[in-house]
Amino acid sequence: MTERNRELEAELARRGKRYRPKANTPKRTQNKPDRRRKEFRRHGGTTRPDPPDTENAIVHEVEFDSCPLCGGELEATGTCDEKFVTEIPEPKPETRRYRAS
Repeated sequence: MTERNRELEAELARRGKRYRPKANTPKRTQNKPDRRRKEFRRHGGTTRPDPPDTENAIVHEVEFDSCPLCGGELEATGTCDEKFVTEIPEPKPETRRYRAS
């Protein structure tokens, strides 16, 4: 038992004065990969498919004179970013009356 006490005292001396271990905290293994990083993710994610073109679609052509972030000049790249916004109508409340006689 005294050997274990010496080991623990040496460990506390190595960690410094202000170290206080939390009670009942299980040790974590250090060799586990970080699943938050892209190469370790298990799920690729999903996206909603683009809506079909309809004659009711309203198209807005947006052209910038300068960069919206830094105000610098823009040059043509030949690519276009498209964003789709689908307006979902508010639900219409229905009132139903049930009479039991």
